[in-house]
Amino acid sequence: MTIGEQIRVCHLVSDDAWGGAESVVAGLLRAQSQRADLRVHLVALNAGRLVRLAKELGIPVQVAPETGRGFLSLLRDVDSRIAKIRPQILHSHRYKENLLAYLIARRHGARSIVTLHGEEAPVRLAVRLALALRYFLMHRLARLAGARFAAVSADLRARFRLPAERCVVIPNGVAVPPLAVRDPGVARAGLVIGWVGRLVPIKSLTTLLEALALLPASLAATRLLLVGDGPERAALVALAARLGIAGRVEFAGFVDDPARSLARMDVFALPSLHEGLPVALLEAMAAGLPCVAAAVGGIPEVDAGCGVIRLVASREAKDWAAALATLLASPAERAALGARGRARIAERFSIEALLAAYLGLYRSALTGDSA
Repeated sequence: MTIGEQIRVCHLVSDDAWGGAESVVAGLLRAQSQRADLRVHLVALNAGRLVRLAKELGIPVQVAPETGRGFLSLLRDVDSRIAKIRPQILHSHRYKENLLAYLIARRHGARSIVTLHGEEAPVRLAVRLALALRYFLMHRLARLAGARFAAVSADLRARFRLPAERCVVIPNGVAVPPLAVRDPGVARAGLVIGWVGRLVPIKSLTTLLEALALLPASLAATRLLLVGDGPERAALVALAARLGIAGRVEFAGFVDDPARSLARMDVFALPSLHEGLPVALLEAMAAGLPCVAAAVGGIPEVDAGCGVIRLVASREAKDWAAALATLLASPAERAALGARGRARIAERFSIEALLAAYLGLYRSALTGDSA
């Protein structure tokens, strides 16, 4: 390709849920749609929030519905749509989409780019073995297809055992909004610990509820704001009642834009058992919130020894209560940690950095340079 030549990129996504991966794709769609050197398309297996966003941005969209059909039927449908688009880069984001891309990309002269967003590690041995076999077969297909990978963290690249020449690390990136200023005239019942995500076991929200119940009496007015929904909601509501903290926990449900919810928080907490590189954490840091997070997955890579996150290595509620209590008791420490975190996001994890990294990967894939 020549310098300045427009690159035709097609994102292949499911769009049947909303989480960190979908948030990253949304950011890419927004940023890439503004580039004169990119022609962006979206092929979705379901019509959801990403499809609506792409249409608002003027991005050509095609939906290949997957409900009630077999894989071969879906493969033929997606293949016919890709044939019409004729992308140079076919960028896929989840397991099923990756498999489709491996089977389709070369046939239409496209380079396959795969983002590894991370996923929950199974507990049962049989499931782990089945997953290992699946990844082995998928990686063989990927090699045959000449696919290149972008892992959102070095930890994730190591977990998938991909060589550096075929897999670069491209951390997730978020927009850095103007710093929200709380209205000093608004009466507040107490400090607020916040969390954003899906209510699923891997997020370990039981630890957060138990930690809230263990805070010292001086912080008894502290509340917990949980933003998001999921299958664990009923169990968590019941646990809050058993712990005697139901009146201090707000289940806000899913919100389209978490910015307003973040503005209500004094501390952001993320006690997950595993993460790839959580967008919710990056967004909280970008908003200037001091963050307490589990030292798992790619989270320590965000901190990188810079002291921008209060990392907790323990899963014990008492240790989380201690870490949270220290921050809640010190406005100066909260302000300093929040400022350092926000600066770290602007420097290393911005949407601009994400866009530049993927542009570089696309160009190297097209020119045949090493990843």
